[in-house]
Amino acid sequence: MRFRGPACLDLEDGGRQLVVALAATAPPTDDTIMVAILPGGAPVARVVRETYNLDLLAARVDKGDTGISVDIVGISDLRPLAGRRLLVIDDGVESGRAARAVLDCLRYAEPAHLTFAVPICPAAATHELLHFADQLVAPHRPATARPLAAEYGHFAPPADAAAALALLDGLGLS
Repeated sequence: MRFRGPACLDLEDGGRQLVVALAATAPPTDDTIMVAILPGGAPVARVVRETYNLDLLAARVDKGDTGISVDIVGISDLRPLAGRRLLVIDDGVESGRAARAVLDCLRYAEPAHLTFAVPICPAAATHELLHFADQLVAPHRPATARPLAAEYGHFAPPADAAAALALLDGLGLS
């Protein structure tokens, strides 16, 4: 078996690689709203936002014993998202549970287009996630899944949603 090193140096590098992939395949437009999945998506989304200067919301995901719940931070209801282009950002995919929950939640807003973008998404997860999103952008699609921390040279996501929110200035819609 051949050793496969990390795909990204750190979360910020993952964000930079995602910016390049978005520019090549799905560049955001003026009506795009970015939604960062907390906590790991915050550092990645911050880099993407520095390039594209998009409206930004955050998705707080609670993986409880009875199921998974999603809270969209920055708006009080989903109606302002109807007919808009949404770009959902996270640090990567392991099980895909959080991504599926957020994408499913945002589908209820009836967006014009829903893109899911992550630096790393195992090839096996791609097909399933495309049932929830119109488009998936991932510069790294390893053939075999492994823990997300192994895909980064230095994996240090924010400790919790509060710490992640501190990284994201100006949540809300303009």
